[in-house]
Amino acid sequence: METSFSIVMPNYNSLYLRRAIKSVINQTHKNWELIIVDNNSSNFPEKTIEEFKNEKILFFKYENNNIIGKSRNFAIKRAKYDWIAFLDSDDEWDKKKLSEVNNVIIK
Repeated sequence: METSFSIVMPNYNSLYLRRAIKSVINQTHKNWELIIVDNNSSNFPEKTIEEFKNEKILFFKYENNNIIGKSRNFAIKRAKYDWIAFLDSDDEWDKKKLSEVNNVIIK
């Protein structure tokens, strides 16, 4: 059984967005979607996201009034899968993160 994950990533002017996205794309577990919710950044995150040309990455602009939970909730409402994972746009995952979580879920 393979679990599918909706990955929620709030963003605001992150200097590490590309690194965070790469860490999702490089997962050994491939059943995921990445939902990036941007709080009107001024550093053009759309251009970074477009570089990946990946249909599994969804991008939304959303004014959260500096309440990051609003962005997370916005993304969760749009999630396609039951399993939700959170990754901040200034963080990164080990390439086996989702595989290991999937193995725990199966057990």
